[in-house]
Amino acid sequence: MPNPEFKVIDAILCDDIRAEIGGKSTIIGATAGSVIVSTFPAKIKATFWIKCRAKNMTPGNYKLDFRLREKNSNRIFYGVQININAKEEKTDEYIPITPPVSIFLLEKPAVGVVEASFDGGEFDLIQEIGFVAKLKT
Repeated sequence: MPNPEFKVIDAILCDDIRAEIGGKSTIIGATAGSVIVSTFPAKIKATFWIKCRAKNMTPGNYKLDFRLREKNSNRIFYGVQININAKEEKTDEYIPITPPVSIFLLEKPAVGVVEASFDGGEFDLIQEIGFVAKLKT
């Protein structure tokens, strides 16, 4: 069998995620584009709904490192290591992952870079997210 592949397809920044009966998820407070706050510094409560694609995976344990870091910096705003226990072979399947909610402090406007690494490999860029102050009227 070819080498296992695990790729993050999309990551939706949101306030919270609720598990529903039947395996569905309710995404609460999803953000499209930039996160707008009233002033800085700002406390950001966030999690991600992560859509992944698993190919050629045999039963076993894998890990996904997922992070939101400041662009052009090593400062991590949000980071989590997710253990993936594949109980059966996955030839080509989409999988949702919901890491825990976290709170982080932003001192000033910033651009965040969402990245993921599978089983210790290089981090892949998923997307960028801006954190900006609301315009005063």
